[in-house]
Amino acid sequence: MTSERHITAPKLTHGLLAGNGMLNLVGQVLPLAIGLVVIPILVRDLGVERFGVLALIWLIVGYFSLFDFGLGKAITLVVAKKFGSDEEHEISRVVWTGASLLGALGLLVLLVLFFSSDWLVTSVFQISAEFRTEAGQSIALLGISVPLVLVSIGLRGVLEAFQQFKFITLVRVPVGIWNFVGPLIALGIADDLRLVVIFLLFGRALAFVLFFLRCTHIVSPPSIANLSRSATNSILKVGGWLAVSNIVGPLTAFLDRFVVAAMLPISAVAYYTTPHQIVTRVLIVPAAILAAFFPAFATISKSSPIDSYRLLRRATLYIVTFVGPIVFVVVAFAEPLISIWIGPEFAANSFEVTRLLGVAVLINCVGIVAQMYIQAIGRPDITAKFSLIELPVFATYLVVLVDGFGIIGAGIAWIIRVTISTVLLSILANLLTHGPLKEEV
Repeated sequence: MTSERHITAPKLTHGLLAGNGMLNLVGQVLPLAIGLVVIPILVRDLGVERFGVLALIWLIVGYFSLFDFGLGKAITLVVAKKFGSDEEHEISRVVWTGASLLGALGLLVLLVLFFSSDWLVTSVFQISAEFRTEAGQSIALLGISVPLVLVSIGLRGVLEAFQQFKFITLVRVPVGIWNFVGPLIALGIADDLRLVVIFLLFGRALAFVLFFLRCTHIVSPPSIANLSRSATNSILKVGGWLAVSNIVGPLTAFLDRFVVAAMLPISAVAYYTTPHQIVTRVLIVPAAILAAFFPAFATISKSSPIDSYRLLRRATLYIVTFVGPIVFVVVAFAEPLISIWIGPEFAANSFEVTRLLGVAVLINCVGIVAQMYIQAIGRPDITAKFSLIELPVFATYLVVLVDGFGIIGAGIAWIIRVTISTVLLSILANLLTHGPLKEEV
């Protein structure tokens, strides 16, 4: 038996949540700003093909960070709901059971990458013979980072439930910057992609250690006694539905670009995907802010559903207030901005769809809040089922509109999709709060 550390629920205030949301946003934006400066240097020093391998490595790590089978967010949700139900004494079991599940998943991925690295560089990725050995060994080394990344996601989720966003930001900013600067330093030592990967591993390991130490400071240290079958069942039940949303949601979000690429000339692809990539970056704002509000929704929902719903409206107000002016600039000045950035000819062919995408992003921000709220109050099954229905319906009218109106049709389809989903999810959020559909997971 282990002595259970006394755990105090965070005191949730509007100021705390708004401040933590902004901290989280800073933690994501600052490394990206550094990346904009460093990436051209890396391209020059590595060469295009070897930089392509590095980009692939970043993509693989990012992929497994995104598709963690919903376990990271599930841990956040289950921990936050323990606060709301006076079950703080069970939190340590949830934390270390969840971390163990993510660690096991990470070890499985490590083995897959280790034994498939040669096959990947020779049969899957188009890598020239000159770089195959270096690339294969780099991907195999990369596998070591996956368990660290996945467990770190779970531990960060615990800290989010405790509203520890100041600490998370203090870790995320330097580690995120290291993700770009580390390879640059490695190349100054030796012109070897494997050393670059080792430097990246150091950053991932540092994040893991810091998150682990912080969690052991807050909850009881890991032990066999802190592994629980009931915690496993709770995490997997929630995580399973979240995994469906995590997989189907990105497929829906990417579908318009695949359809445009399949049905229209390659020039149209450039005119659509370029503004799409830039405009949708705005979605980092609701994602960052809702990381703070998500556990708060879960904590409050059981004891006071109405207060939780009021928090939803406040989160929506914060996000729309932040994103609205950005979208206004995009819609009002799309043509001159693109003309300055890329050129007048490109702007003439892409400014109209850029405006449509800007409007779609603003509507989508409201829908994302409703979606996160529904998941947080214990019904991730609803958003998962909604995603499964939405995908084929969207695909149908997307193809029709692209065939009839080109990239403008794709932009219109995006607005239709996010409008329908935002309205329906908002209605469901209201019904779940006021009783008719309420059911605990």
